Amino acid sequence: MPSYLSSRHVIACPVDERMAANQMSTLLASNQDVLPRTSDAHALHVSKFAGAVAVVALNMVDLATTRLALAHGLHEGNPITRTFLAHGWWALFLIKFVVPVGIMFRATRPARKNPVLEARAMWAVASLYVVVVTSNLVLTWARW
Repeated sequence: MPSYLSSRHVIACPVDERMAANQMSTLLASNQDVLPRTSDAHALHVSKFAGAVAVVALNMVDLATTRLALAHGLHEGNPITRTFLAHGWWALFLIKFVVPVGIMFRATRPARKNPVLEARAMWAVASLYVVVVTSNLVLTWARW
């Protein structure tokens, strides 16, 4: 018997396609990790949306604190942002507006493959923005 099959998955009688499909659906339905309940899926969607709202809000706070830090003589450390700043504040504002709109659009769509991963990714990005905003504020305060 192959190592990926356990004794409870082996069919002892000749395989009939309908019977095999029925047993497979029974196995999938009995395995709670495979199919999330409706309430779990809704909770994950709400969590993903809340994470997206946090990312958008922190993105705007990052823009404001970056402006404050640069006004106090600090330099932009992010090379991508520095490139946009070379074209003026309007370019940075545009990118800080376009990216959150895309994030919000994605957050309103149902998860395609792994809803848990999408919700966790939104909160991971929000956490990174918290670090960036905190860094901007601390460096500005130290320079003040």
